[in-house]
Amino acid sequence: MNNKINQGFPPIVGPLRGPGGIGGPAQPQPQPQTPASGPGSFAEILKEKVGLKFSEHAADRLKGRNLQMSPADMAKLEGAVETARGKGARESLVVMNNTALIVSIKNNTVVTAMGVDEMKDKLVTNIDSAMII
Repeated sequence: MNNKINQGFPPIVGPLRGPGGIGGPAQPQPQPQTPASGPGSFAEILKEKVGLKFSEHAADRLKGRNLQMSPADMAKLEGAVETARGKGARESLVVMNNTALIVSIKNNTVVTAMGVDEMKDKLVTNIDSAMII
């Protein structure tokens, strides 16, 4: 093809920029979607698979004080943690069956446990929510 307009100039190589061609604004390239949270995200799936964890300290406290957690209790506790998470809680006191549990909602971990009658001074600090179930 003999193009008189382009004579003496090198041919245009590569994609044309923008909707108006050469010299127009470059089209933004679509960015891959990598959701960090939300339904179907890696974090959400991992949380569902791992479930609520107990720190070594909390496990020792439960065992040393002979505090039992049945599967039904665990289901109630996990439901309470999800409710607290939905309300934006970060560190929560959960009281159930005369057991007080401090739960890190962010880490999905029971941090410590005690019988409610053992709570010194009946004061709990460094929490932002409390649930009685």
